[in-house]
Amino acid sequence: MHPLSPEPKPVAPREQRWRGSGTVLVVDDEEAVRLTAAHMIAYFGFEVRQAESGLRALDILRENVRAFDLVLLDLTMPGMDGFATFTAIRELRPDQPVVVFSGYSAQDAKRRFAGQNLNGFLQKPFSVDSLREILQPFSRK
Repeated sequence: MHPLSPEPKPVAPREQRWRGSGTVLVVDDEEAVRLTAAHMIAYFGFEVRQAESGLRALDILRENVRAFDLVLLDLTMPGMDGFATFTAIRELRPDQPVVVFSGYSAQDAKRRFAGQNLNGFLQKPFSVDSLREILQPFSRK
C-alpha cells in the first residue's frame, strides 16, 4: 500500500451491526451497572427503562403490564432479591420473559431457578457480544 493511501476501514461483522427493537426493563441496585447495561441495550435499538430495586421493577411492570419484551434482572439486590422479584413477576405476568444477570456462576443461577421458566442467564461482567446474544430472541424485528 502506498504510504499516502488511506487505511482501509475495517468492515464490522454482521453480528456487530445487528439492530433490534423492543423495550427492556433493567433491574439492578448498582447504578453504574444499570446505566452501562441500559446504554449497551439502547445501542442495539431497544428502548430501556431502569429500576433500582425489585419493588420499583414491580411498580413499573404494574403500570405497563404488556410494555416489556424482556426484563434483565440482577440476582443479588438488597431487600427484595432477584429470586423474590422473579417470583413476583411470574405471579403478575407468567409469560414475561426474564433473563437473570449476576456475578455468580450460571450453574448456581440455573440451579436456583430450576423449574422456574427462566428465559436465560447473563454472566457479569458481560460483553457486547454476550448481551447481543441474549437480546436477539426477544427483539420485535
